[in-house]
Amino acid sequence: HLYLTGPVGSGKTTLLRVIEIDLRADESNQVFFTYAPRYLRSSHSFLKRLCKEMDIKTERSYVDMLDNFEREIGVWKANNQTPVLLIDEAHKLTAPAFDFLHHVMNFVTAQQLLLGVVLAGQETLAQKNQRRPEVSSRMQAISLSSLTLADAVELVTWRWRVASIQQNNPLPFNQEALHEMHKQALGLPRDLCSLAHRALQFAYTQ
Repeated sequence: HLYLTGPVGSGKTTLLRVIEIDLRADESNQVFFTYAPRYLRSSHSFLKRLCKEMDIKTERSYVDMLDNFEREIGVWKANNQTPVLLIDEAHKLTAPAFDFLHHVMNFVTAQQLLLGVVLAGQETLAQKNQRRPEVSSRMQAISLSSLTLADAVELVTWRWRVASIQQNNPLPFNQEALHEMHKQALGLPRDLCSLAHRALQFAYTQ
């Protein structure tokens, strides 16, 4: 289990989607991607959301629905498959949701996890985890930082190459412009890409 944190625009969702693609390449994985909405205020509503995402039958009773959930985990185990739950915007998770995640993180055998959990969210996710040692002690922490100037140049160059009809199309930004964009965007990928795009639009109109 792991949780990924970083500031807005640092690429958490993009990285989570890359993880999803890599995991799906292994047929022994059952990968489920969902978002954590604010309105799920109980373990029952959170479990119901997960069951719908994982195509598990829902029930009016929390106990019955939990039985269905655990039974399906057992079926996957019997078929040598491991479900992996990817939850984006996880800083929105409420206390009951964390209680439920603590429960499912205990689904293990002597050899393996029966269910993997990956959370991604803003920095407040780390604070929520730290207040729950029973959860944080079971998870590895990953933190995204801002891009270095070299990383920013590589990102802009790559996106320009993908967008170009000709692969040798020269980059329209000189080193001074790249340095200034990195500075103004504070190294955040989303802001950097947005700034580069607007710069090209303004250059075109002028």
